[in-house]
Amino acid sequence: MTNNDNTYKTLLESTKAIPWKIDWESKLFSYIGPQIEELLGWPQDSWVSAQDWIDRMHEKEREETTTYCISQSAAGIDHEADYRALKADGSYVWVRDVVHVIRENGVTTALVGFMFDITERKLAEERLSLASKVFLHTHEGIMITDASANIIDTNEAFTRITGYGRDEVLGKNPSFLQSGHQSENFYHVM
Repeated sequence: MTNNDNTYKTLLESTKAIPWKIDWESKLFSYIGPQIEELLGWPQDSWVSAQDWIDRMHEKEREETTTYCISQSAAGIDHEADYRALKADGSYVWVRDVVHVIRENGVTTALVGFMFDITERKLAEERLSLASKVFLHTHEGIMITDASANIIDTNEAFTRITGYGRDEVLGKNPSFLQSGHQSENFYHVM
């Protein structure tokens, strides 16, 4: 191995992602980074072929992801895929597989890529989706204001309760809702 090869290998193996390379014809891994052990718990030598990758994918994403990745790779198209990867302890983590297709004379010869752990991002997306559903479907009227106390969003229940449509109140200060029957402190606390 040359000095440049050692430098590139050190660079690859110092990332938080899992670098890999697979031969297209044989479907055998020619390289998988040692990060596989830290991120997924699998020994490097347990990743021999594409079948190991397929078998360690959650069954709910397996067919769609493999079909997509195979078709994109055969066509010579770089691509990305998100799926749950099986850890050695039996749990799953979300990964994003970023794939670059290597072609010679118009024919796919190898794939190289990185697997990134995106579990935290996926969990944040799920929490955001849940919050959105609560906002949209609750029976309580909700308005959201910016730092200047101007309304930037309302839900359907707000419209039903106040009679004001969303477009009518956007950009307004909620003080326009004051009935005059409550003290100024009541609205300030609200």
